[in-house]
Amino acid sequence: MSVLIDGSIRLLTGGLRRLPATARQAFAFAVAPWVLRLAGRTHRRLLDNLRLAQPALDAAQREQIARGVSQHICLGVLDAFWMDQLQLDIDYADPQARQILAAGEGASIVTLHMGCYEAVALAVQRLTGKSTTMAKLPAYLKDGDRMYRRVGIDCLRQKQDGAFFALLQAAREGRYVSLHGDHHGTDMPVRFFGRDTRAPGGALLLSALARKPLLLAYAVLSGPGRYRVVFETLHATPLRRHTAELQQAAQRVYTRFEQIIEQHPAHWDWSYKRWREGDRAAAPATAAAAPSGPALGDKQAVVGLHQVQRQAPAGQMVL
Repeated sequence: MSVLIDGSIRLLTGGLRRLPATARQAFAFAVAPWVLRLAGRTHRRLLDNLRLAQPALDAAQREQIARGVSQHICLGVLDAFWMDQLQLDIDYADPQARQILAAGEGASIVTLHMGCYEAVALAVQRLTGKSTTMAKLPAYLKDGDRMYRRVGIDCLRQKQDGAFFALLQAAREGRYVSLHGDHHGTDMPVRFFGRDTRAPGGALLLSALARKPLLLAYAVLSGPGRYRVVFETLHATPLRRHTAELQQAAQRVYTRFEQIIEQHPAHWDWSYKRWREGDRAAAPATAAAAPSGPALGDKQAVVGLHQVQRQAPAGQMVL
């Protein structure tokens, strides 16, 4: 069955690849609302998340955004299969972001699921030639990472053994590691759209452990086959391995996520189960709350790493 699915995907994407970008976008935008209707659970969760985060919207407005979300995500998934054909416009929110990317010394980059999920990693590769990312590739895609190899991106599979430590090594070697940080996690308590939730800490830990700057980046569809990718500096110097500082950084990331999503509500994937029972944010961390003694040890610093499965024990990390 997996061979049949993989072959069907190759056939479909191979045919679409030959079409102009305008035709591919028209196809995705026409198909997406039907796919959303068929995926009843996903549709309901998307609307529920919009209701929780944007209570001022009425039902018709939520449905309109849901339709836009389905179209942008459907197109983004397809665009990942022909990243070599995409046009990217790069913007920098501050001079430091440009300098960090031009320096060639590596950074940890946190991003979110908007449009083509890999547009940020693609932009990093075109700017630096040293882009590394991690993806949860479906098992039925026998050679799922070929789309990354075609454009020079080093992609690790989320479920491979020691994935986080491979990312850490890549960052230490001066590569630019892009990780999505907007899924539900278990690492960091944060407030998001006025509600308690928890977030993954992978990108923050890479900054602290690899001693690299922390950037935030996102991509927005601007036309058929074209994305605007924005880079901004969150921390020009590496984060410290202190619980309070990591928590502050996580909240800063999520505050920016919220602002970006409010600007582009139909571009972010609202369908994830983002708020869950039992989530409760800790009291906001302050600089005064940071440990006054030595930095956190290996076991304390590696807080969760839930987004990477089958990890080696934290004690095996060489710092």
